[in-house]
Amino acid sequence: MVDTLDTAITTAADFAIFAKGRGSLDTDRIAQIIVDVSGKASIRCDRTFVSTGHTEYLDGCGCSDDLYVQHWPVTSPVTSLKVDSTRNFGTGTDYTEDRVTVDEHGQFVVYTGESGKGRIRKTSGVWPAGVRNIEVQYTAGYSAGSYPAPLVKAVHQQVLYELMGERQGFHGRTAKQTAGGGGLDLVDLYWLPKVADALDEFRRGQLVG
Repeated sequence: MVDTLDTAITTAADFAIFAKGRGSLDTDRIAQIIVDVSGKASIRCDRTFVSTGHTEYLDGCGCSDDLYVQHWPVTSPVTSLKVDSTRNFGTGTDYTEDRVTVDEHGQFVVYTGESGKGRIRKTSGVWPAGVRNIEVQYTAGYSAGSYPAPLVKAVHQQVLYELMGERQGFHGRTAKQTAGGGGLDLVDLYWLPKVADALDEFRRGQLVG
C-alpha cells in the first residue's frame, strides 16, 4: 500500500559517486530524476520506503498469534498497541512489547528488518477475536542513508539510464509487441530489466505478469 510516494531513495551526491562522471553533472536535473525514479519505485513495489508514522486498526482472528501491519520494516519499539472489543481505544488494554534489553516478559514481539514483512507475534496465546479491535501505532520504513544497498543500486542504475537517454536523445521507452490474433499491444519498457528484477525483491505480494 502506497500512502506517500518516495522522493529520495538516494541523493545526487551518492549518485555522483556511483556514476563516476557518467551521465550528467547537472545536480538539479539529477535530483529531479531521483524524485521521479523513487516515486515510480514506490508504485512498482506498492509500498512507501521512507520512514513514516502509521496508525492501523486490525482484526483479531482468535486463531493465530500473528498480526501483520501494512508497512515495513517496523521500528521497534512500536508507539502503542491496544486491544479493545468495543473499539474505544482510549480505555483499551495496552499491550507491552517484549524486548530483551527492556522487558523480557512483554505480550508481543515485533519482527524488524526487511524480512519481518510487518509481522507482530503475540508471545502467549492468540490475538483476541474481533473486528478492528486492535489498534497499532508504529513507525515503519527507512531513514536517510539506511535504505537497503540493492534498492539504492537499482535506483542509481535507472537514474543513470535516464540521464544517458537524455544525452543520446531517446525517451518514453515503450514498444509494440504482436499479441494473439495479430493485434498489437503497447508494452511498458520503462525499467531496465535488471532494475525491475532488483525492485521486485522488495515488492509487496507476488508480481503478476
